Amino acid sequence: MTARARDIAVLGAGCSGLHLALALIERCYPGKVTLFEARPSYHNDRTWSFFTEEPNAFPYLRHTWAEIEVGAQGQRAHYNTAPFVYANTNASAFIGYALEAIRKAPRTQLELGVRADVDLSGRKPWTGGLAWDFVVDTRPQMPAPGTLLQHFLGAFVEFPDPRLAPFMDASGKPKRCVLMDFYPPKSSSVRFMYLLPFSEKKGLFEVTHFSLSRVTQSTYLNDLSAYLGAHFPGPHRIVRMEKGVLPMSATPTPERIHPDYVEIGSRGGALKPSTGYGFLAMRAQAAALADAIMCDAGTISLPPARPARKRAVDAIFLDYLIHHFADGPMLYQRLFANNPTRRLIRFLGDTSSLNEDLQVMASVPLLPFARTLLTRLLPFAR
Repeated sequence: MTARARDIAVLGAGCSGLHLALALIERCYPGKVTLFEARPSYHNDRTWSFFTEEPNAFPYLRHTWAEIEVGAQGQRAHYNTAPFVYANTNASAFIGYALEAIRKAPRTQLELGVRADVDLSGRKPWTGGLAWDFVVDTRPQMPAPGTLLQHFLGAFVEFPDPRLAPFMDASGKPKRCVLMDFYPPKSSSVRFMYLLPFSEKKGLFEVTHFSLSRVTQSTYLNDLSAYLGAHFPGPHRIVRMEKGVLPMSATPTPERIHPDYVEIGSRGGALKPSTGYGFLAMRAQAAALADAIMCDAGTISLPPARPARKRAVDAIFLDYLIHHFADGPMLYQRLFANNPTRRLIRFLGDTSSLNEDLQVMASVPLLPFARTLLTRLLPFAR
């Protein structure tokens, strides 16, 4: 079937918006696609990482690791991730790849520095001063008050000597990264260091907090300084920093409010709230929407980004975490220690089966989780 040549506006040209543009370009979509991005220019200010069995499917990858490390209070465990690798890209590589594809696509254009909004009161959605056949909204939303947050500050650190050599293989290439190295437990948050070693002398050190409120930059920097002093003492240089905040909410995606308007990305439920992973889910959601657009015979439909079962598991997990922050390090350590690595990676990446989800849930303290589950179900039993 030949795709109907609709004029499509995409609000936001970040991760999801660019994934959609790439998917439509790859499918030779015959309609006009315009992306509106509020930023006047792009900077190398963000990093995305994910587990994959097919690293060659991502031409913009920068690094991969075959082992991960999880630890707390000086005790660390190493896990081989085969057949998966932990893969990483950054804004320079991914956005650069997407911009080059857009530059070569005659019917796709990017408008930088345009903070377009959308008006859905008419028969057609309006944005950028024009009526469009279809509007895709990828703009991130501010989290609602009381939402659990994953917030972080990442520092790209250089050492004058090979202090990261233990994380390299025999040829000097990155072999192992630190997925979570927990700080001492607190009653108000879970804190850990996330370390991606790029070479013997360079790496990304990311101080990550799970909490109900953000902290000051000095708090992040104090945590960073304490970690470097304890594990990598000596002179170092911070080349640049990046920071961000992700909502950890399992709230269902809102119902569509206009037949020619759809929300994708984090506002469309593509982010896994219990982990913050979203790059692959946003890519898959964009591909599904592109397929729907190509097969369009009327209203474009899009299935939920994540099944209800996955959202329910996340909701139980997050409820427990909010009420038991001090148990967070123990909880994550038990997840890794009590599950085969392959199963847990599929769980983290939302590709696990129902049976695997049940096995993962059975590997954590059952009584507190049972109480959390009952607390969520009681309102529906009244």
